Amino acid sequence: NTEFALRLPMALHSAATAWMLARLAVSINGGDERAGLLAVILFCITPAFAANAQLCTQDGPIILIWTALSVSGLKLIHHWEAGRPRLVDWLAIAFWIGIGFLFKQSILLFGTSFVAYALIRRKNLAWTPSLFLQIIIASIFAALFSLPMILWNAHHGWPTLAHTLGHLGAGGDHESDEKGGYSPVKWFFSLLGTEIGA
Repeated sequence: NTEFALRLPMALHSAATAWMLARLAVSINGGDERAGLLAVILFCITPAFAANAQLCTQDGPIILIWTALSVSGLKLIHHWEAGRPRLVDWLAIAFWIGIGFLFKQSILLFGTSFVAYALIRRKNLAWTPSLFLQIIIASIFAALFSLPMILWNAHHGWPTLAHTLGHLGAGGDHESDEKGGYSPVKWFFSLLGTEIGA
């Protein structure tokens, strides 16, 4: 219970994220190491990421998890585009979503990227019964990782659900302040803008 013990994991999460971003940038730029260096520099000089490398909140780990999801998602899409989607790719996505859900429920928004991708590329993708089976198996896998959070919430009156609903302007534990001119609609679109920006 010391400051060092609280801050060190955040610095390690940030370092792991920087490394993962570097590898990702190099891989999608044909092995150009300069792309990796630029990715790390941009990550390190972004104030929000620099702050999350020092402050002990759930955002430090969730940034690493979002990055891991990006890496896993691109791998999945590569195989799906090639007409050979693999269960192991879906399980990797499910693992990171399940772990991420324990930190922050907004991780579920990552699933919308696959919906958007599937809609845009629907004519170019192979839609097979085995693909749907893989998605179902991965969904169950993610739910199993999320089970501790779900059970805890069920026994404590769903406080994290209330918090998330509050972000969406639907009440919760930090209901938007109508008197201050901050309506639920403004609340929702400010959250949506933040997520898109991130």
